[in-house]
Amino acid sequence: MPPPGLDEAIEISKGHTLRLLSLPDFLDASIGKILKLRQKISAATASIKSVFGQEGTQQNACIFCQVDKLERLRERMVKVCDLFRDTDSTEFVIVTLRTVV
Repeated sequence: MPPPGLDEAIEISKGHTLRLLSLPDFLDASIGKILKLRQKISAATASIKSVFGQEGTQQNACIFCQVDKLERLRERMVKVCDLFRDTDSTEFVIVTLRTVV
């Protein structure tokens, strides 16, 4: 039987909690990269379509809906990051399970 609190100490040392807390930053950066890549691809696609005489189609409208969803998710992740960093409204408390010896 391990001593009380050992399981929790191991989990914290593995960084699971820290990884979870860094998730909003990771998602914000990832979504930003996806949006930049999409913008580059969209510009290249528009150039190619203009060469062949095809202007924006209905498919582009659907793509913009997806971009809007990504941008809204990114905005939410920024708000979560700000909340995590706001010491007036957020604090970190380690909670452990009581182990009966």
